Amino acid sequence: MNGSSTTQRGSKEDGKPRVQSVARAVDIVLAVAASRDGLRVAEIREALGLPLQATYHLLHTLRETGLLRKNEQDRITLGIRAGNIADGFARQFSGPDYLQQLVRDLARRTGETSYAGRWIDKDVVSFAMEPGTNPIHASTDMSVRGGDLHARASAKLLMSYLDPSELNKVINTIDFRKRTARTIATREGLLEEIDKVRARGYALDEEEYLDELCCVAVPIRIAGEVYALCTSMPAKQYQHNLDTILSKMLSAANASGGLALAE
Repeated sequence: MNGSSTTQRGSKEDGKPRVQSVARAVDIVLAVAASRDGLRVAEIREALGLPLQATYHLLHTLRETGLLRKNEQDRITLGIRAGNIADGFARQFSGPDYLQQLVRDLARRTGETSYAGRWIDKDVVSFAMEPGTNPIHASTDMSVRGGDLHARASAKLLMSYLDPSELNKVINTIDFRKRTARTIATREGLLEEIDKVRARGYALDEEEYLDELCCVAVPIRIAGEVYALCTSMPAKQYQHNLDTILSKMLSAANASGGLALAE
């Protein structure tokens, strides 16, 4: 019994999952959610390094709960009840109605895909995404996302509002992976960029998160909290329209009465 307890649980202090089977089930659901068309059982095992028997037991349970299903191509996809989680997340992390309306208005003003970002659980999460109206505009496939703080305009903007000790803690958590050839890949480079953000009052992602995609973020304060108000666009449109789009973004933030100023 003691040996089993040791392998199945981590202590409260070590930060590891306490129940291994639950952690594995969560990993499976997240892997399936991250895939484009679902995963085959073998692909799940290979991606997560799971034993064969454990994989089948976990998949059976997850399918019985409705979180996963097997489609006609024998691929594991999200089940109907996974939609309940997505709906709940959208309700609980969508931000104030006022901010969502501001994002919609910004998308109409600029013609480009717009969204907001804020700190949630020590990460900057993007939400309330509104597609652009231009014939060619950024996709909204990643309507809720976090991570890669060094590569995203919203994250760089919000990091510029942290005091030095908090900023240091955040930067220590970053895995400076190169998402593109333009991604800032060092602590020193990111600190230098954050200084630039503080000086000019807005942040840029110039094909750092994804190739051929750029983003601009301006700060807005609502109920005492600073949010990043963002516009994302194809790189060619960014190169030709940055000044115009930035002007419209700052105008929208000022008109709302919520433009945040660096302290």
